[in-house]
Amino acid sequence: MIERNIGVAERIIRLILGVALITWVLTASSFHWPQGLALVAAFALLWNSIFARCYLWKWLRISTCSASGGECALGTTRAAMREATQEATRETTRETRGDGHSA
Repeated sequence: MIERNIGVAERIIRLILGVALITWVLTASSFHWPQGLALVAAFALLWNSIFARCYLWKWLRISTCSASGGECALGTTRAAMREATQEATRETTRETRGDGHSA
């Protein structure tokens, strides 16, 4: 499986576009090849938005994740990221005061 390469903002955009395409197909008066193509595109967009991975972006070496990679880390939640940041800040504060142990 490839690494996550789609950031949060792009995932939201892909989700909205996928839902919009499905809505267009469901409200169309008939089903022809444009609707079939739209369903394939909608499936791809929804799949990408759910799993935060795009094979085309991987092939083109594009990543919309943040530079730190925090927003694309597997299983990372905002609370976990906030807690890790606070812990790192506490450790830095202890080291600057001389309370911490240096490795």
